[in-house]
Amino acid sequence: MTKPVEFFLRLYATLAGLLLGLFLGLVIFGSLFRVLLDILFAYGDSGPPWIGSIIILFTIVFTMLCIWTSNKWMNSYIDQKKKLSPPF
Repeated sequence: MTKPVEFFLRLYATLAGLLLGLFLGLVIFGSLFRVLLDILFAYGDSGPPWIGSIIILFTIVFTMLCIWTSNKWMNSYIDQKKKLSPPF
C-alpha cells in the first residue's frame, strides 16, 4: 500500500470518526439528555447553564472516542493489507 493511499485512508478515518462523534454527541446524547431532564425536572428547552456544558463535554468525549476507534480500525486494516500484499 502506497503512502498517499495510507494518508487518505487515515484522513477518511479521522473525518468519519469526527462526523460520527458529533452526531452521537449532539443529536443522540444531547436530545436524550434534554428529554430526560425535561421529564425529571420540567426544564423545557431552557434550563441551568450546566446542561449546555455537560452536552458540550460529552460531545467532545464522544467525538474523541469515535476518532480514536475509527483510526484504530483503519490502522488494523492497513496492517492487514500490508501483510497480504506482495513484498515488491
